[in-house]
Amino acid sequence: TIVYDIAAQCVRAYQNNAWSACFGTVAPAAGSITSIDCAGATNTGTLTGGTAASGVSSSIPYTGGNGGAHNGQTVTSTGITGLTATLTAGNFANGGGSLVYNITGTPSGAGTASFDINIGGKTCTLTRTVAAAAGSITGINCASATNTGTLTGGTAASVSSSIPYTGGNGGAHNG
Repeated sequence: TIVYDIAAQCVRAYQNNAWSACFGTVAPAAGSITSIDCAGATNTGTLTGGTAASGVSSSIPYTGGNGGAHNGQTVTSTGITGLTATLTAGNFANGGGSLVYNITGTPSGAGTASFDINIGGKTCTLTRTVAAAAGSITGINCASATNTGTLTGGTAASVSSSIPYTGGNGGAHNG
């Protein structure tokens, strides 16, 4: 008797009251999908320019999976650089499913980070918004302020002061 052993993924023969060793193995089907939808990704976490990403991921839906294996993927960002999206190796579901890309690194600034996804024979571009960092400085020198205008009691004021600072990070401030 000859059978295909599903668990071992091979052909075995039954001889002399015992099963033989595997005669050969069948390579699993290469993983494939019929579509992938980067625009429909579910994003977790936020990205801020100049700040290391933590707890950031994107789950990208796909359809038409064949249950086959994929090797995962590592993709670096373009536009706003400094980020890497990583998909761990695994198998596509039979039918529809989602692929979770974990995003690490430190974005180079504010704007849009793009990741060119190429998996299972399909491609799309995942985009993530990177927010501007909150403004900060390392020092301020009030003694060197430059003042213009004069304050006079009982008169509408029209004055300004320019105060030098150091170590600005280029981020926005609220005034």
